[in-house]
Amino acid sequence: MKKINSVLIIGATSSIANEVARLYAVQKCDLTLLARNEEKLKEIKSDLTARGAKSVKCLSGNLASKKTIEELFTKATASGSYDLVLIAYGVLCEQEKMEQKPELIADVINTNFTSVTLWCEKTVNFLNEKNNGCLAVIGSVAGDRGRKKNYVYGSTKAALDSYLQGLTQRFDDTGVHILTIKPGFIDTPMTDKFDKGGPLWAKPEDVAQDIVKAIDKNKRVIYTPWFWFFIMFVIKQLPYFIFKRLPI
Repeated sequence: MKKINSVLIIGATSSIANEVARLYAVQKCDLTLLARNEEKLKEIKSDLTARGAKSVKCLSGNLASKKTIEELFTKATASGSYDLVLIAYGVLCEQEKMEQKPELIADVINTNFTSVTLWCEKTVNFLNEKNNGCLAVIGSVAGDRGRKKNYVYGSTKAALDSYLQGLTQRFDDTGVHILTIKPGFIDTPMTDKFDKGGPLWAKPEDVAQDIVKAIDKNKRVIYTPWFWFFIMFVIKQLPYFIFKRLPI
């Protein structure tokens, strides 16, 4: 992968995306940040500028709205090209709440899968016009096997994983690189309702380091932290009569 000079981050106010932006700010990159929260974007912009970013452009709007996607994409790509596009947003709704109110499921699917794929198609085709660049998308280990405690959320990540596999194959012989990122348990506001602690939980800054290293090495898929690859490998191989007894 050539040196990253310009970065577009979609979902820039998420904890992981913010940490990735900080790493590229230190490298004096041009950063374009897209998110819903305009005030938080302003705070992040000040921080990134202080850390050495060459420039920071902020655009706010509903990332999951088809109409807004069109508008934000046009604005974000009007001024030039990007070496890296990172898509880093999503929602985690409680499984029990969705079982009680099934109408919530459509919103989760639209946010975590439908809108993300729209962003992927637009940005990857934009990168392909220059025959260069990396599209990195944050998924989840939850997509590796359906579990009763989060099967709706997990299904959106499974669908995204399958989509990104196809996208990777589509652009395999081009200058565009696709990276699928599969984090495990990360200590972020999104997981505030979980009991945190123990060796399986990671900090956003550590995950961000893994992401940047994977981009530099042109990796196609990463589990972060690394041990989640082995955890999910075992979970995927378990026969159903054993798997069904697990409290997961």
